Amino acid sequence: MTLGTKIKEYRSKLGFSQEKIAELAGTSRQAVTKWESDQSVPCMENLITLAEIFGVNITELTNGENIDSDPADISAVFKGKIGAWWYVFIVGFNAFMAFIAYICYEDTVAFLTTIGIAVILLPLLLIITFINYIILHDGMLIIHFGFFKKHINCKDIIDIEKTKTQEAGMALSFDRLLITTVKSRYIISVKDREGFLNQIVKCNKKINVY
Repeated sequence: MTLGTKIKEYRSKLGFSQEKIAELAGTSRQAVTKWESDQSVPCMENLITLAEIFGVNITELTNGENIDSDPADISAVFKGKIGAWWYVFIVGFNAFMAFIAYICYEDTVAFLTTIGIAVILLPLLLIITFINYIILHDGMLIIHFGFFKKHINCKDIIDIEKTKTQEAGMALSFDRLLITTVKSRYIISVKDREGFLNQIVKCNKKINVY
């Protein structure tokens, strides 16, 4: 089975249109059409996003094929962990905005303002939900969180602490990891926490894990 066929198969299983996949992957419908017909191959960035959308890993999606011309392939991809509270928050946000729009229905300015806020914020919440993963690649830790992308050199990491802190960070779960580097601190959350810790310690054996 070709890569294009697998992309089409996974998309069909989810009931998504090519337009929907293009929207989630940040590309055009024409690009998705070319991927599915094997006229072109997604770049590694797009493959990672597709794997995240489909809920599979890169190996499952590509059948282990070397689709990147760069021999320095990805070491591991870790999905961000999402707590139930995040989905409750999204539903609550929608209900709240709908309620505000309802009570402001006769006030045109207030009504349109409410709708405008909802139209802007809801896509941002969904983007954070879908684009939420971490790549460990070529000695670098790359955090993808919505529109935010942070590159951290594994050699700069001093320690990683398991925490349930409620500080703001790049995590949608309170089952978190606090990463301390020589310059800053980052809060993340991954589904396979132990797998992540095992992999990152291989990159830098000096990292202290608490």
